[in-house]
Amino acid sequence: MNLVLHQHPFASYCQKALIALYELELPFTSHQVDGLEGREALARLWPMASIPVLRDEDADLTLPESTTVAEYLDGLAGGGRLIPADRAGALQARLWDRLADGHLSTPMQTIVGDRLRPDDAKDPYGVEQARAGLDRFYGVLDDRLASCRGRAARRSRSRTARRPRRSSTCARSTAGTRPGTRTSRATTAT
Repeated sequence: MNLVLHQHPFASYCQKALIALYELELPFTSHQVDGLEGREALARLWPMASIPVLRDEDADLTLPESTTVAEYLDGLAGGGRLIPADRAGALQARLWDRLADGHLSTPMQTIVGDRLRPDDAKDPYGVEQARAGLDRFYGVLDDRLASCRGRAARRSRSRTARRPRRSSTCARSTAGTRPGTRTSRATTAT
């Protein structure tokens, strides 16, 4: 397997691709995209020159966009690890992936990007809006996690001799979180 991830450590969407690679324990080479020369080289792979871009040299395949990269990597690893095989679970995983991108990663990138701008190009209103959006989404995430923990507690109290059924609405609805696995390697990159 010859995978190359074109990325930058400050780009939150790249972190999602890195988490998938580390969680699935797939070997890869990281290529950091820096400066104008880096963007020009990236544009030869992907005309939009956005990151991340995964290049699978063995398959002669170039994939942009973190969600597509994560789904492709899940398939390379046998599938069903990041995106559940059952339809309801897959739907929930994709829903929370899109919500996290739109309501977590994008506002976070707005805030980080503003810090990197020159003083005369700052956008305090945009940063204020991004922070407000993050606060709203953190509330949604807190409610979601409390709901999942509540369901798990109810299942453990009502266990019978038969094996309990997994809840497709909470189980594995966030990529990279499986009971009994270590995700610290991936999360340290953030």
